[in-house]
Amino acid sequence: MGSPVTPSRRPARVIPTRLAAVVVAALAVATAAAGAPPVITRQPPRIVAVKVGWSTTISAAARGATTLQWETTFGRNPDPSRPWRDVDGATGASFTYAPLCPNGVPPLAYRLRACNADGCTRSAMSAWNRVSMPPPVWVSTPPPVLPASATARWVVVTPLDFHSLRWRTKLDGGPPGAKVPAQRLLMGLPLPRGQRGWEMPMSDVPPGARLIVSVWLHCGGGRGLNSAPIEAGVSVPGPTPLAAACPAWVNPATVDARGLVLSHGHTFLTPTCAACRDACAGLPGCETWVWGANPAVPGRYRQCWLKARMPHRTPQLVAMNSSSTWVSGKLPYTAQTPCPGEWETDYEGRVLVAGDSHKLRTCTACAAACRARRDCNVWVWGFAALRGRHQECWLKRWEGGKWPATRTGNFTTTPWLAEANGKLTTSPWLAGVMADRLAAPAVGGHA
Repeated sequence: MGSPVTPSRRPARVIPTRLAAVVVAALAVATAAAGAPPVITRQPPRIVAVKVGWSTTISAAARGATTLQWETTFGRNPDPSRPWRDVDGATGASFTYAPLCPNGVPPLAYRLRACNADGCTRSAMSAWNRVSMPPPVWVSTPPPVLPASATARWVVVTPLDFHSLRWRTKLDGGPPGAKVPAQRLLMGLPLPRGQRGWEMPMSDVPPGARLIVSVWLHCGGGRGLNSAPIEAGVSVPGPTPLAAACPAWVNPATVDARGLVLSHGHTFLTPTCAACRDACAGLPGCETWVWGANPAVPGRYRQCWLKARMPHRTPQLVAMNSSSTWVSGKLPYTAQTPCPGEWETDYEGRVLVAGDSHKLRTCTACAAACRARRDCNVWVWGFAALRGRHQECWLKRWEGGKWPATRTGNFTTTPWLAEANGKLTTSPWLAGVMADRLAAPAVGGHA
């Protein structure tokens, strides 16, 4: 037998996908060798959120480059004519930077420039999207309540060396006109680096009030950047402020407001401050309400006084003394229902209906009663709740031509309404005229 015959081996089979990859790689190498600029293979992030003082790293990649350089300019959408400048020392595929305070300037944009002997290629732009700043952190705060003999102390630590630390104080529940005392810097105390503090004697804070201290970081001037504020408060024991009896939307003042009294508080009580305000909103002519808020004064507690604006005088909330038992408020103009006619006025005329036996609760009801009689062209309503003729509605007929004459007189009053001479020289009446009926002859009784 002859020697065994070795079977011939088949040539290796090249898988098409692998062949394609080999061809692409070979072409790329050939192209680079043939003289082409680098190719950006990984773009930097299009948007970057940064924190002032915190390091941020961005990166990209290029093939066929002999040098890499990061460039920068201003703006998310920079003007094509605006020059780009090189970032010092940023000559790698990535670089790290710590953004400073923006100071009102546009955000910075970055891109990678990759070069070789045949030219340069630049990556897409990477821009700041949002710049923020970390807030300070409390190291110590006072307890929620301190006696007036104690001293409150606040200490914060700041995460940045370059900053402007700002603070603000406010009183919650203090008496009207109370001013917030200034904090005293903790000068000379052995506070660690980066910490800052304030202290305040609680004797400077009104009893029953709460002092709130807000602290935040700022940099960059008027158009710069603020961190989120942090707050801490402390209260001094004391009586609950009278205004606390009213909901915040009522916006009361701890005073007794002046005005023409339309409703007597001795005979009109409301369970809450808000109910007194609602009563004012429901009474035509009422602009100001006064409510007895102090349960320690039972003779005035829950009394509700409803008042109109004094004619020709600026409305105001006037404190009658420093220890008022009242809270007051003025209705916004949109919540008021004005009375027709003239305040503190009484017109002449032949009496059709005597008011001493005809009382109506509101000025508008009295005016409507006159309108309902075809022979009535003058109505007079007693607005003064502190007088004996309160809510009297007089219906009259003026036949003297033109406008009715005004009645005059010298009216005594109570101490609450007394003028300097002890007399109320103006009328306690509100009067109106049906001008369309002045020239018309009388046509008899009711419509």
